[in-house]
Amino acid sequence: MTLAARKTESTVREQPRQGTHVARLLGIVEMGHQPGFIYEGKKVESEWKLEFTYELVDHLMEDGRPFVVSEDLTNKDWEDKKTGKSCTLVARAKSMLNEDYRKGVDDMSVLLGQACMVSVTPNAKGYMKVKGIAAVSGVPFGMKVTELYNTPYLFNQDEPDMELWETFPEFKQERIKSALNFPETVLAKNLAEENQYA
Repeated sequence: MTLAARKTESTVREQPRQGTHVARLLGIVEMGHQPGFIYEGKKVESEWKLEFTYELVDHLMEDGRPFVVSEDLTNKDWEDKKTGKSCTLVARAKSMLNEDYRKGVDDMSVLLGQACMVSVTPNAKGYMKVKGIAAVSGVPFGMKVTELYNTPYLFNQDEPDMELWETFPEFKQERIKSALNFPETVLAKNLAEENQYA
């Protein structure tokens, strides 16, 4: 009789290849005023956050659907007052809209479906993520980009689409509900009413 070491089961789902992909912006979710935390002994201040999700239009999973990847962006003013540099949100709008980028920051819905190039790298847990101000760029002039497979979406906590909310995974819902401003949102009121009548 023999006894072998157990193999560790991987919890990492099917992942896109590391590198740069042709993509379109699929979704924008308002994450709210996310609380600060301590990271590697340093305090990270609380910040207003957005989640941008990209569909890698020509990179497909085994079931034929395109991969999607996400990134967190800080939702803040045009530029950092300390450094004078544009924030990542402005950089994303510039990448997708060129000279019309201000419109994309004033009304982010115009960014949905816009084509871009997205670079993905693995995080510490092996999940592919979009990270860094240079991770999203414009597509080469004249390049044809496949249309979105999925329906684009925008989630605003003060005008919440409750059907869209129900499609979010539990970890994302919990993160949104952890926002410092959450109790004052229309989303919080809607969820409280649903619980009252459940």
